[in-house]
Amino acid sequence: MATPRRRGRKPAERTVAQKAVGDATAALIFLYCFCAVNQVAEWVAPYTGLNQAGTGIALVLALLVAMGPVCERLGGGQPALYNPANNSFVWATGSGTAREHIVRSVAQACGAVGGVLLARALLPPEWTKHLSGLGAGVRPGYGLLDGAACEFVLGLLITFIVLVCNELQNSTLKLWLPLLATVVAVKAGEHVSGPSLNSAFTFAFAYLYPAQSVVEHVFVYWVAPVAAGVFGGWCFLGYQQWQRQRQQAQRGAKAD
Repeated sequence: MATPRRRGRKPAERTVAQKAVGDATAALIFLYCFCAVNQVAEWVAPYTGLNQAGTGIALVLALLVAMGPVCERLGGGQPALYNPANNSFVWATGSGTAREHIVRSVAQACGAVGGVLLARALLPPEWTKHLSGLGAGVRPGYGLLDGAACEFVLGLLITFIVLVCNELQNSTLKLWLPLLATVVAVKAGEHVSGPSLNSAFTFAFAYLYPAQSVVEHVFVYWVAPVAAGVFGGWCFLGYQQWQRQRQQAQRGAKAD
């Protein structure tokens, strides 16, 4: 007979293995659905008044929104993650250990590969023929430093925006500002590094459709985004400290 849960009792802390399984599953689900976006956008575009690219962006945004409750469910109280950059800023802001987030990042990469393999196995070939281009790497005319700088700067800005928006009371702004910032970042970096903004997803496409050197993949699509997450997290902690000092100064001025 199951013991009834006491009201207000916090759920048990999940193990690293449980978190890793949740992350891998979230990455698999997202990337499987993402692989179908291009074909669905082609079908839907005539009815939206947008071109195929605009419809594709709208579908990806809808997918990101839908992944919110999915990650909550998979995380069992703590949302599952499917981006190693998210792991890096979660660690930088003081949650979890480096070992835990490394394990989870590896699980996310494995889940991403599984998502693409599942899409290739279950979806019609014409739905997945475009996937080979998603592992292209740094665009012609740009070097490794250009690509890494693009991934780092855009990743840092998105990380900071996400963390600041998490402090907002308005749930609509909390949801949509990071998504819109991501769209702007993708458009800003599309002619330089893609941009990827997700090391696990880039690994999946680079592994299954090799078009990058190991050095390029590691430096541009792992080191730069993960470093951006860490520095973005530290910038947010600095911002919080500055806010606290300003509030204390304001209270002191009022007391005088």
